[in-house]
Amino acid sequence: MKKIIALIILTTISTHYTWAQWGKNIRGNGQETTTTRQTSAYDQINVSSSFDVVLFNGEEGKIELQGESNLLTYVETQVKSGQLIIRPRSGVQLKPSWGKRIQLRVPVKQIDALRLSGSGSIVCTTILHDPSMEVIISGSGDINVDLQCTELIAVISGSGSITARGTATRSNINLSGSGDFKGFDLSTKITEAIISGSADVSVSVSDLLSAKIVGSGDIYYRGNPKKIDSKIVGSGDLIKSRD
Repeated sequence: MKKIIALIILTTISTHYTWAQWGKNIRGNGQETTTTRQTSAYDQINVSSSFDVVLFNGEEGKIELQGESNLLTYVETQVKSGQLIIRPRSGVQLKPSWGKRIQLRVPVKQIDALRLSGSGSIVCTTILHDPSMEVIISGSGDINVDLQCTELIAVISGSGSITARGTATRSNINLSGSGDFKGFDLSTKITEAIISGSADVSVSVSDLLSAKIVGSGDIYYRGNPKKIDSKIVGSGDLIKSRD
């Protein structure tokens, strides 16, 4: 059920990002500034567009935005039903000056879902502790995360990339497109990996590995799992890493 819900959410945020691409272009004025905003508490983070978000250990309630002053006006940050939503204002497309980005620093205590649509990034500089964690990408964005959890659900649609480190008793990985899940540094007991397309997955697993591939993608694994179930349709392969 959680995997079905994750796919529904992925479709929803993907649709929002598609609509956000159509609208008035707002170009950066070259004048960089830093500002802070107050928020209520949250346990999920949803980022749209090309923003760079840095998560750090801290009390929730105040986030920091850095970028060109006229663009920050159009960056929406709001909490709804425990979810911190970061996105451009509806009807506009933000265009930073050459070499400049919009960055947000977000304090976190306990997070159970990270969702990214577009070409932005989420980088975690602290370990996220939660029994169940969802990490979802739609588009070409990147998420880099440290975890200690019982269950990880990772979903990528497009060419995005998830880099995961830490421990998860069980991981469920579902990739469609040309994205990558980099999980050699994430120790798991049970992993289910499903690939559709040319995506690649790397995992570290000790007990059970279930691998399903449709297309030309590859699944690389470390460790000596006690049981391996695999089903491959196409030119993809299940490969034991020698590293």
